[in-house]
Amino acid sequence: PNLKPFLIKITGPLIRVVGDRFPSGVKAAILQTLRLLLDKGGKFLKPFVPQLQTSFVKALSDPSKAVRDRGAAALGQLMSLSTRVDPLIADLTTNAAGSDSPDVQRTMLSALGSVFRGAGEKVSDAAKESAVSTLTDLLDHKTAGVREDAADALGYVLARMDEGRIAETVDGNIMSRASNLDAEWMRQEGSVLALGRIAAHAGPAALALHPSVLGHLRGFAAHDHQLVQGAACRSMCMLLKAARKLEAIEPLEPMLEEVLPMFADVAAHESADLRVDGCLVIKQAAKACPHVVRLRLDVVVPPLLAAVKDSNIRVKMCAERTLLHVLEINTRNATLDEYVASADMAAARFVRDYARRVLARLQADSGDEGE
Repeated sequence: PNLKPFLIKITGPLIRVVGDRFPSGVKAAILQTLRLLLDKGGKFLKPFVPQLQTSFVKALSDPSKAVRDRGAAALGQLMSLSTRVDPLIADLTTNAAGSDSPDVQRTMLSALGSVFRGAGEKVSDAAKESAVSTLTDLLDHKTAGVREDAADALGYVLARMDEGRIAETVDGNIMSRASNLDAEWMRQEGSVLALGRIAAHAGPAALALHPSVLGHLRGFAAHDHQLVQGAACRSMCMLLKAARKLEAIEPLEPMLEEVLPMFADVAAHESADLRVDGCLVIKQAAKACPHVVRLRLDVVVPPLLAAVKDSNIRVKMCAERTLLHVLEINTRNATLDEYVASADMAAARFVRDYARRVLARLQADSGDEGE
């Protein structure tokens, strides 16, 4: 309460100058300051909501990406104070679909996702349905970033819908198009990305869909286009993390055991990016259900041992982190012993030595564990 007079005195002038012709760094700093004021001031800034919304929307069209990103994030933060969100969502949806600039489209999609995250239950069913229609159409956009941002925004929109509507969207709007024999790879990649985002953002409402999502991802993990394969791997990571967070991994375990060899093949792919993607899936599987991965050590460990010798440092480091979890170095000594006992002499000697020299020195958690 003691902050109220100062908040009002600071906020008004900042709103007036944020639209001036300042360098992009200054504009971004002002937007960040307004976000901090919203965080600290909350309800005391409610009289400024119309002006703040106008300023944040204007920032979405700025030439600077930093300014656009700050504006998109600020809009979402503002939604807790706003009472009329449907007109804003309609504008963002229209601009996302109608702009000729992929950069503008991506900003609008980012803002749309941010607004749905912040608006809660204030959005009408009609606005939600309009957004779903537009976003599913954008899943086959020619620009990869637009496809990815449309998938992300779609996940946040569906997080505000019930379980039945999520299932209808996945089966009727997303997978029916992607599974069409005439579907282009861009549509398939966008659809696969959407599956991961829905699992990640929709939480318990998407729980019943997890097994069917895994089934769909299984089909695309062996796709002949590398971008579709990579999307399937990244979405599989999101699915496993979501199921682990919700403590609902058990229904996925039988199918996961079956698909591990497929992702082990990806970890041995000629593409370095896909080798990383394959390793990340195996790592998430090992963290989510180590007892299942133990059953397939003979399949998942060999490509990881090859990857730790990779000349690509990103592949090597990712494989090391994955081996740390697959062999349960910090949690179960018997796993390494069991693999060594089943491996040929050369592999057994190498993995035991590598575990002692390298893996044992790795921290259980590190900066990459969010991947």
